[in-house]
Order: sequence, then structure tokens, then C-alpha cells
Amino acid sequence: MTSGIDRISWDINHASGYLLCFDVPFGPVDPGCHADHYDGIADVLRRRLSRHEQGKGAKLTAYARRAGIGWTLTRIWENIDRTEERRLKANCGMAWCPRCRTEKVMAKRDPAYGQAIAAAKAQYQATVGTARAAWEQAASRSAGTRLSNRAVATAHEELQAARHEAAQAWISAHPRSGLTRAGLACVLDATPVVTPPMRARRAVLDAQAAATARAWPDGFLPDGAERGTPDSLTDPDDPRSGPLPAPGNDEPRGLIPVATVPGDPWAWPETEAG
Repeated sequence: MTSGIDRISWDINHASGYLLCFDVPFGPVDPGCHADHYDGIADVLRRRLSRHEQGKGAKLTAYARRAGIGWTLTRIWENIDRTEERRLKANCGMAWCPRCRTEKVMAKRDPAYGQAIAAAKAQYQATVGTARAAWEQAASRSAGTRLSNRAVATAHEELQAARHEAAQAWISAHPRSGLTRAGLACVLDATPVVTPPMRARRAVLDAQAAATARAWPDGFLPDGAERGTPDSLTDPDDPRSGPLPAPGNDEPRGLIPVATVPGDPWAWPETEAG
């Protein structure tokens, strides 16, 4: 099952980091003994995700697929390297997962939401268990695999539909929740959150600082102006203004519907792309 796993060169400096959130935990039920997420790095994200679906992207996802567990792409980091990947892997997946973090708050404020998701996951496991039993009794291995794959896809869609319905009810009951739009979109519609490159954000911050120094070399800012964001950055009539560098992209952002997390230390300032 795990033969043919893709290998990615260690010397990779411009790639997409990604996070997969499993529909249900994989492994023993004991705390700390199961996997909820998988995070990785890919030079071509869509191809890598397809390989995961085929059971050839990584050993963990291969075994999870074999156990009848599906997943959702919940987060993308644009243009990262191996050093940044190690930083991501140093923390548990939930620390980076916008869906899990949002649902944790939702369940804490309204236990009914947590109960609805728990019931949906129990139904998911029951559906997959039935398919597993049918797979063992199938006339051929290929027929059993097709049956299992269809059952996993159906269970995944039913779980997402139940999550969407429960989240809609929660949002109606908490119109001023204070949660980020990106996190809620990830829960409602499985829209992954995309974090633009740290290099691009650093370039913008440097440009803001340089513009501030050019606009007010004496270091004193006019009333109402904020350091790092002078009027000259946004005033087209000001000759001192100049365009900010745009965030770089290795892949067209239109390929996957995305949103960003305001306040995230790795996120671009309040922006959404679709």
C-alpha cells in the first residue's frame, strides 16, 4: 500500500506548505497516540494532493486512506522552504488548523455544536465500518476497493454537510461571534486558508519603513499618521508615493478558493482571494 511514495528533494526553497485535517482521528483512541492532521510541502500542490488521494503522497495518508479516513485541505502556506516546514512540523497540526481552532471555540460557547459534530463523526465511522465489512466479503480486491472508496467519499460529503448545517445554526445564534471570517469559511465550506509568503510580507514591511523615512526624515510624524503606514503610501497625488511590492505566488491563487486569517503571525494583512 505504501510502495511508490513520492519523494521530494530536500533542497527545495520555493514550495507550497499544506495542512490536511482528517475527518476522524487515525490510530488508537488514547490521547497523544492518534493523528488528526498531516502537514507537508510540495513543489506542485495539486499534483501532490492527487498523489495523497491515490495513497502515494505519504505513508501516514496512505495508511489513513486504507483505514477509510478522508481529509480536507484546510491551510496553505505559499512559497516556503525546508526551514519553514520544520517550524510548522514542530507544532501539532491543531495549532495551525483554522477549522479545528474555530470549532474548538464554537463547541466551548455552545456544547450543542460539539455534540452535533461528534454525532456526525460517529455516523462517519459507522458508514466506513460497514464499507470495510463489505470490502472483506467482496468478490475481488479491486471491487472491494472501489466500494470502499465510494463509501469514504459519501461519508466525507455527509460529514461536511452536517458540519455546514451545524455551523449555520451556530452563526445564526451568535451573529457577533468575534471569530475570523476565514476560520468560519473553512468550517462552513471547507475553504482553505492561504498564508502568503513571509518573504513578501517582510518586503512590504521594509518598504513601509523606507517610505516613512523618506516622507519624514526628521522622525516626527504629522498628527493622525501612523508610523510605517504614511499617507504617501496611499495618496496618488503625493510624488513621494510608490507601489508596494505584491505578494509573490508560485501557483495561480484562482486554482483553489482561499482566504487569509487576520491576526495570524504568518498571514498577509486582511485580504481575501477567490
